Amino acid sequence: MGNNIGKNLVSPSVTEWDDDSLPSWFNGSYVIVPIQMLEFFYDEGGSGSKLIVSVQVYSRRDAEKLCRAWTDELRKFGVKYFHSKDFGNVHKGVFKGLSELQRKLLLSRLAALIHKHAHSGVSAIVDTDFYDREIPPDCKSQWTSAYAFAVTMALGFAYVNLEREKRGAEGINILLATGHRNLTQATQRLEEFKIAKDVIPVKTWSCGEMADHPTLQTADMLAYADWQWMTDRRGDIFHAIHPKSGSRYQHLVLECNADLVQILKDGWNKRAAAKLAWGQHRSKA
Repeated sequence: MGNNIGKNLVSPSVTEWDDDSLPSWFNGSYVIVPIQMLEFFYDEGGSGSKLIVSVQVYSRRDAEKLCRAWTDELRKFGVKYFHSKDFGNVHKGVFKGLSELQRKLLLSRLAALIHKHAHSGVSAIVDTDFYDREIPPDCKSQWTSAYAFAVTMALGFAYVNLEREKRGAEGINILLATGHRNLTQATQRLEEFKIAKDVIPVKTWSCGEMADHPTLQTADMLAYADWQWMTDRRGDIFHAIHPKSGSRYQHLVLECNADLVQILKDGWNKRAAAKLAWGQHRSKA
């Protein structure tokens, strides 16, 4: 699997877009937060043993523009929010009552908004069967589950891409979709980045429902499109978000392979050894 499959994406929305539906770290920050502050929006998906965690990267200003325009488009079609899994369901779900032509038209318009406003999208893919075999149980339960690993890998890959553009020093705000059982563990890793400051400049992190945040729905779209690509089921969503000529949007895929998993494993073993040595030192004191 290559590390760059294009530059594209799609996004959904909420019934209303106003100050009350903004993430907590937006409240009262329209003047305080610099325009260049970056926002990262996460969601996850997958199939079988493959876990996909996707992150969408926006500037603060572009995130606001996308959310308002996205909500307007959804309102025109009578759709409360965009949910990728429901797109092909003609009998129920958020698109119930829309014809195939209407759905495709809505998807096309939303994809155009992504291409216009998003800076980049990154998906990290983890083989959970391999991960579970290689990573010790105490590491997964205490430090980094496959989901938390994918979240940090996607963040790191997106950050490296920003550094290449000389934008690595800009502050990063993060919003994760709720629902995953290892969400708390992932936020603990983000808090470590926030405290460290000198690794990745995470300023804030927060969690929210996908249905309430258009930007999270864009991440859902990216994860779903990459699932279609990975399973060779390239449907409407994949083709809609695939890069168009002239689009600035970058679509990157990171496969968390055996080498990356081994680095994590080595780090955990060193951590465990240091903890053991410290415990033995204290017992002798």
